[in-house]
Amino acid sequence: MVITSLVFLIPNAGCGSSPAASSEGETDMSIQVSSTAFTEGGTIPEEYTCDGKDISPPLNWSKVPDGTRSLMLISDDPDAPAGT
Repeated sequence: MVITSLVFLIPNAGCGSSPAASSEGETDMSIQVSSTAFTEGGTIPEEYTCDGKDISPPLNWSKVPDGTRSLMLISDDPDAPAGT
């Protein structure tokens, strides 16, 4: 099973903090999400699925912009046996 993930950042609006601007004046909104439970493009171990313990895998977030108060991760598995 391969999961495609989207990450949305919700910055803390109006508190004076903002993500760093690049040399071109663009805002750098890149963050990194990693896990020690599986590798990119790899299979998610059964214990993190409904066939196992159905627990959340450990996630590590880095390069989160200053002022971010919430992170949301949406996972989509288009080839799941039961569909999306």
